[in-house]
Amino acid sequence: MRPGASYCGGRATSRIVLASGDTWTKGEVTGTSSAHQEGAVQCASSCTLVDMNVHDNPNAFAGIYLGTGAVTIAGGRVTDNGSLGIGGSQADPLTISGVEIDHNGARADCGREGGGFKGVNEHLHFFGNFVHENNCKGVWLDINSANVEIDHNRIANNLHEGIFYEISHDGLIHDNDVEGNGFKTDGSTCSWLWGGGITIASSFNVQIYRNVVRGNCNGITGTQQNRSDSTPPAHVLADLSIHNNSVIASGKSGAAQDNGVDLATRNITFAHNAIGGGSTFCGIGC
Repeated sequence: MRPGASYCGGRATSRIVLASGDTWTKGEVTGTSSAHQEGAVQCASSCTLVDMNVHDNPNAFAGIYLGTGAVTIAGGRVTDNGSLGIGGSQADPLTISGVEIDHNGARADCGREGGGFKGVNEHLHFFGNFVHENNCKGVWLDINSANVEIDHNRIANNLHEGIFYEISHDGLIHDNDVEGNGFKTDGSTCSWLWGGGITIASSFNVQIYRNVVRGNCNGITGTQQNRSDSTPPAHVLADLSIHNNSVIASGKSGAAQDNGVDLATRNITFAHNAIGGGSTFCGIGC
């Protein structure tokens, strides 16, 4: 590939690495293989992917894996890839919109990297996507992700959490339809507060509002543990605002800790949420 080039159409059956500034529209990539943390389609640095069809790459670690710099992924479908649909940790800013991300992660280690999307990103806008039927988590942010907005997505029937925001900070999660997630997070049970439609794990300064959370293992949950694997700043469950959501038939909603801290000092608030259909609210002492 040539830096700054634009491509339209085409079908690839071997791994493609785009050069800096490349744009590819309406391409198809299938039947490829890749190493760990590589994709069937890979952005070496800044790139734009529009209406791509990246499918049936069970021996590729990811359908699309991101490089550095500004990346935009708009439209198309990413399905049936080995560990991740879309992944990568250095794109900044990153925009993912209008993409169907489904049935990924059959070969994933769900405790490390697997599912629909996993990123370690600053300045991410993830909106208008349909993320469904993935092994592992639907949408997963990790390790100092910040300045993230996740909105107006449909996130359904992923085996682990629908949205998982882990050891990160400064996030907005709003206006999403989150349904049927989390029932295989811990075997086949909804234990502790894992398996949430939306779960915030040892993260701070996050707002969650105007989401419809329906029929998940648990509802909207926050968890605090000692996280020696995190990097500065220290990752605590704090400054968490959960308001004006609808939680229906989704187990427990609330916050919990397993390291003895007093969550009452952490500015964790639940307000004006409608919780019903068998869901329960257990506050900050679940």
